[in-house]
This record gives sequence, structure tokens and C-alpha cells, in this order.
Amino acid sequence: MRIDIQALRGIAVSIVVLFHAEMGISGGYLGVDVFFVISGYLITDLICRQLDAKQFSFAEFYWRRAKRLLPAAYATFALTTLAMVYLATSTELFSYLQQLIGAVTFTANFVLAGQINYFDTNAALKPLLHIWSLAVEEQYYFLAPLILWVTPKNLRVRVIAALLVISLVLCFAFARSKPSFAFFMLPTRSWEISIGALAALVSIVPSNNLARRILSHSSVLILALIAVWSVDKIHPRTDALIVCIATAIIIQTRPAVLNGGPIALIFSKLGDISYSLYLVHWPIFSLAHQVYFGQLPFSVRISCVIASILLAVLLYLCIERPIHRSNLQPNWPIIGTTAAGIAITIAISASYLDRGQTSWAVLRKPNEGFGRPCDQNGKPFAIRRECQDAEEPKIAVWGDSFAMHLVDGLAAHDQGYGIIQLTRSTCEPTFDSLPDAGCSSFNQSVFEYLRRISSIKYVVLSTAYDPIKLAQTVQKLRTTGKKVIFVAAPPSIGVDFSRCVERLSTGLHTFNLSAQCNFRLDAANNHGSMLASGALKLSSLVDVSVIWPSDVLCEGGICRTSDGHFPLYADSDHLSKYGSIYFAEKAKLLAKAIAMAR
Repeated sequence: MRIDIQALRGIAVSIVVLFHAEMGISGGYLGVDVFFVISGYLITDLICRQLDAKQFSFAEFYWRRAKRLLPAAYATFALTTLAMVYLATSTELFSYLQQLIGAVTFTANFVLAGQINYFDTNAALKPLLHIWSLAVEEQYYFLAPLILWVTPKNLRVRVIAALLVISLVLCFAFARSKPSFAFFMLPTRSWEISIGALAALVSIVPSNNLARRILSHSSVLILALIAVWSVDKIHPRTDALIVCIATAIIIQTRPAVLNGGPIALIFSKLGDISYSLYLVHWPIFSLAHQVYFGQLPFSVRISCVIASILLAVLLYLCIERPIHRSNLQPNWPIIGTTAAGIAITIAISASYLDRGQTSWAVLRKPNEGFGRPCDQNGKPFAIRRECQDAEEPKIAVWGDSFAMHLVDGLAAHDQGYGIIQLTRSTCEPTFDSLPDAGCSSFNQSVFEYLRRISSIKYVVLSTAYDPIKLAQTVQKLRTTGKKVIFVAAPPSIGVDFSRCVERLSTGLHTFNLSAQCNFRLDAANNHGSMLASGALKLSSLVDVSVIWPSDVLCEGGICRTSDGHFPLYADSDHLSKYGSIYFAEKAKLLAKAIAMAR
């Protein structure tokens, strides 16, 4: 194996690990882009050489990939499962079980694309989050031999270039509008692997020695700098493209700094264990997040890095390298043993889902009001019967997720008025210039609907964004005869206290855990100063009344996150369904909204 490629692997895994350790690397996800290019280069080069020599075998190729990747991965999954059943809450364990099934079936990217959304932001509690990239590579490994086998030798470059362009266009098109799809899926990430594949087939650097040296050293410098100073907030996009091109140039030009000397030696040694290190590092960090409530101290993060390296060395020496280098051939005992091991691992995880009589997964699930169909994100505006509790509702709830979490409370105390939910997550109810054209269209459609429907007398507004932007919305609604009330954001310090409530109730040992899962009101005011200030300005500017959840949830400068039994929050910011009903009852929300609306 080329020392420069091993050094590149070492650099890539270092970027990822230091990013997760929060040690000054802002673009740690770019390490995965480097891995994609390397994989594309090596696999394409291997397959094409064997095809040209008429020595290629699909069975041998897939077996070698399985022998190289699966033993270390499945060992990591088994160890992680054993740790999770003792350390994780049932809510996190349920999410983990889905991740585990995705990981062992090479569909982790599909699972995680479904799990990572606006309401599920705590990625730190997902121990197999990083396996999405291995799933993408495994899917590529399955398709690449078929594509290259059917493609004539003289058309390989054109076919790969075409696939690269199509994937790149899809990626840039969906990076903003469908970020989970763009981030996790092979069609939008294969362009990175294709850059490596193209580098295996055709030179992308000039033949002039001076130009090659300049490009080579510049690419190494770019790789180092862009991991620290990002040029694009959206990923994968400009940053990823720059890193992938730089990686391909480095592979073709073989810079001296990565082929000899102490830097090359250190990073090539890390490159040797890069796969094992990538596998084990994130479960270790995630498990630390499971048992430590709040920000991980520097000492804990350093300990996680050291533990990751030590465990990676053991995994590499005891499992990855011996099995990869062995003459082991596929047979039914191996297949049966592997299948049994997978089944047992999944069964162990599933058997610990119920940690008592309380259904914490239900109590902590995302609060989408009347139901998921009522979050019209990514859908054209529609009036859905399941999103209202009366034929002719008199109260409309309009806004983003902060409006959604009010619906259960209003509906639970409805006295015949009827509620209709008109919501779209991440879409503030304004007519200002919005980055999402779908959001603008949705809001305009909602307004036209409210203007037409005379039976709706009251509109409850709420948003996770600056409320002052809703001034025009309030004024336009009043021209239609509607009375308007604004409900401010619930107090928050940006920490998911529902996990605190569950861990405390189930007796799971946790470091830095508040005995009552409370937080200080002054800390919440500081964290949510923009939202509070915007609500006050909105009230003053257009004379709209504001209902403050903090008046109910906080007392004596302390804000509670449970009623002593169940969590009032579903995550760091949103009320749970139980919390919504609790707040509405204590605040007399429905009666107050009708009385104060104007």
C-alpha cells in the first residue's frame, strides 16, 4: 500500500476524530469526503486492472470486501450494543436498535436520513451515526463492479464523468431543500467517489513538473486549512468539492511530505488503523454523551480520544488485519455463525427496550400536534381532516414547530370552538423574503385560506424565529377580521431535559445531572434573548397580546421540566404532548387566548 495514501487516510480520520472531540476542527465531516475519494480511486483501479487482465471475479471481489470490512464492524456493533443496554435510556435504545439494523444490512444511511430531522437534533446520542458513510461505500462497492463490467474500456471515463456530473448536480440541488437526502444518500454523494474513480483512469493534473509540484503542495495546504476554516456553511457542497479535488490531486501527484519524513510516518501509522479508529471512536464519544449530561469536559474528551486509539489498535491487531490477511473462504458455518451473531446482538438490544411501566418513547416523541401529516414541510399546502378536531373550527394555529407543540394543549381544553392546525416546521409565518420557496408558498396559501373561511375567528401564532418579523402577518390577518394572539417560546437553555427526566426516573447513573432536572430562568432569558426581545417588540409595534409559557413553567427564578413524574419537554426546546396539555391547563391557555386576542 502506498505510504502517501495511508497518510491521507490518517489525516482524514484525524480530522474526523478531532472534530468530534471539539478540538478546533470545524469541518470534521470533510474527512469522510477524503475517504470517499480514496475508496473510489483504489476500488476502480483494482476492478479495471482485473477486468483488463480478464481476472475479475464478482464472488471474489465481494468476499474480499466482506472480509476486509465486516469483522471489525460487527465486533464494534456487538460491543456497542452491550454498552448501550446498560447505559442508554429506552428512548435512545429504540433509536439505536433502528441504527443497528441499518448498520448490519448496509442501509444505515436510509435509517439515519429518517432519524435526523428538525425534531431529532441530538446526533451525539446516536452511537452508529457514523456508519452511514460505510453504508454509502458498501452500496458503491455493490454497484461499481457491475457498471465497470458492462462498460466498454474506451467508454469508462465518459461513463464515470457522466455519473459524477449527475450526482454533483443532484447534490447541489438538494443540499439546501432536502439536506438529509443530500447528506446521506448515494445518488448525492457518489460524485465524491467518482472523482476518485476518475483519478484512477485519467490524469487530472498537468504534466509540467513545476505545475505538478505547485498543485501538489497547494492541495495539501488546502486540505489542512479548509478543515479549520470553512468556506460554505452547507454540506456537502463547495467545501466538499474543494476537498475532493485536492485529495484526487494529492493521490496523483504524490507530494513528498506524505511520502517520507516524520509527518508521513505518523499519519501513515494512523492510516493503518484508520478503519478501526473510525469505527470505534464515535461509539466511545456517544456513550460518553449518554452518561454525561451537558457539555463534555475537556478531560473527558481527551480520554475519549486516547481510548479510541487504544481500542482501534486492539481491533486492528486482533480482528481487522488477521482476518483480512487470512485465506478464509466463504462457507456455510461462517455465514451461519455471522447471521446468528447478528440476530443475538439485535435481540439483546431489543430485549432492553422496556425499562419499566412508563412508555418513555411515547412521552419523549416529537410533538407534531395532531400528527405527522400536519407538519406540511416538503408538501404542498392542503387542508387535512386529521389536522382539525371540528368541521368548522373557530381557532387556527399557524406557524412552525413552536405552533405545533401548542395544538395538543389547546385541543385538550377545547370547549366547542374547534382547532385547525396550519403548520410547517422551520417555516415562520411571515410574508418576508424566505430562503425556502416552499415556505413562502405555504404561508401565502394559509393566509388565502384564512381570508376565505369566515368561521375561523381567532389565529394563534408562534415561531422559533424572531417574532418581530410577524408584524405584517398580524396586520394582514386583522384586515380579514381575525383576532390574533401570539404565544412566546417556552423557556430553554438549549439542553434536552427530557433525557434528564427519564434517566432520573429510571435510575440510570449519570454525571453532572441536576437532581430535579431544572434550570435557572436567568439562563433561559439569556439563551432566548432574541425570541423574548422580538416578542416584546412585536407586541409594542402592532399591539398584539403575548402569552408567556415562562409564567407557568418557572417560579422563583427556577424553570421545571417535569411535573415530578413526566417530562414537559420533548427535546431541548419543544413541549412534549404531555407538557403541552400541562401548560395549557395551568395557563388556561384557550380561555386566555380568546380573551386576549385582538
